[in-house]
Amino acid sequence: MAGDVDKHRYFSVLIPIVEKDGELFLLLEKRAQGIDDPGEISFPGGHMEDGETPEEAALRETEEEVGIPREEIRLLGRGNTLHGFANYTLYTSVAEIPYESFLRAKPLAKEVARLILMPLSFFADSEPFVYTCDVRSDVSDFPGERVGIDASYEWRFGKWKVPIYPPYMDAPPEDTVWGLTAYIIMDFVQGLKEEL
Repeated sequence: MAGDVDKHRYFSVLIPIVEKDGELFLLLEKRAQGIDDPGEISFPGGHMEDGETPEEAALRETEEEVGIPREEIRLLGRGNTLHGFANYTLYTSVAEIPYESFLRAKPLAKEVARLILMPLSFFADSEPFVYTCDVRSDVSDFPGERVGIDASYEWRFGKWKVPIYPPYMDAPPEDTVWGLTAYIIMDFVQGLKEEL
């Protein structure tokens, strides 16, 4: 009867690759207003439902958000897994979407403001700025006297990287690829470079 010790959330995203005129592009979304992280650039994906594999969740979410039938999406394999400090695990899957399917896409307006194709070469050739921050809890009111410690106790803390890619084609700041999406792309591109 194995499971999580505490509440934990599971997400899955698709890293969709579209080939157009012999060049590879990443398919990204501009998130609609009125949902979490509005206006940010992201991959299609979301919460995993009970009983779903990461691949099934990524395909379902992509079909729902982007409007491309999962039968037209060819899975290429599982990507790396990210374990976030806020009690979540994020799985990635890599897939190929035909350009013709992209042209027929019908994004879900309440979740996706628009779809964006960005060349994979842009990310391979661009070095993101990486902002690193401490991840700490506020323990100022911890009842140390109950366990025999005082304010000098050294609590453990972590680091979190927030990559920021340069603007693509003079895009406005609000179309900058940053945060979790940039982290996934940075890791994906690094893996491709190591394989090549």
